Amino acid sequence: MLSTPQTSLPPETIGDYRILAALSPTTFRALGPGDKSVVLKVCDADCLQRGKLHPGIHARMSRVRELAHPGVANLHSMERDAGHLFAVWDDVPGESIEQYVQSHSMSSPALARLAREVILIVESLHALGIVHGRINAGNVIVDSRGSVRLTHVSPLLYDDPSLDESATLDLLARLMQSLSGDEPLLNAVQTAIERKQSLRTLAAALAVSGDSQNTKTDEPPTDSDVGVRWSTVALAISFALLGVAAAWVIYRTMGS
Repeated sequence: MLSTPQTSLPPETIGDYRILAALSPTTFRALGPGDKSVVLKVCDADCLQRGKLHPGIHARMSRVRELAHPGVANLHSMERDAGHLFAVWDDVPGESIEQYVQSHSMSSPALARLAREVILIVESLHALGIVHGRINAGNVIVDSRGSVRLTHVSPLLYDDPSLDESATLDLLARLMQSLSGDEPLLNAVQTAIERKQSLRTLAAALAVSGDSQNTKTDEPPTDSDVGVRWSTVALAISFALLGVAAAWVIYRTMGS
């Protein structure tokens, strides 16, 4: 059983960071050197050994800090203050993935692309030998450009990728529930869960579903489409007539 860190009201400063707001009992937004906005998250007591950072935790978080992965929030440092150990992360502006899906009118292909982006980031972490360990809706952020970033990689020594796979499938299943009707995307996720498929297999299924739903149907042209087509034809005829007129003038000039 993991011990849950308990905190009282945060101090005004933690190390070189000035606390701005408490995002949760164990997570704080702060300003760091150069007025950079960061998030400080209290680490579990299990991260400490005899009052110091556990060597295994230190090695893991050093690797996370060196990632420079565009899909993962940057880890700046580990700070000791107020009797606690804090991980200092980039403050990623945006919405949680569930909030983003709820607040945007998303087409099925758009949701498929978003889900695939989550999967590809998780898979890329695994390829680097890092298991996130705490994939949930609150730790998957969609920024203002619609890009996904994972936040708060767990400092605990998780090493089984199936932990992330299971959490990712559960998260995507909840997202797909927002779609109405018999959606291929929801079916793909549910099938992956039932058959315990890999994230890579699901990513391929989502790509096929998204592409198939993004294919244009043979709908009759609208009035605006017809207008654009006639405008193009008229422009082409005008250029052709100008060309004929110019050729006639040149012919008459050379003939005289």
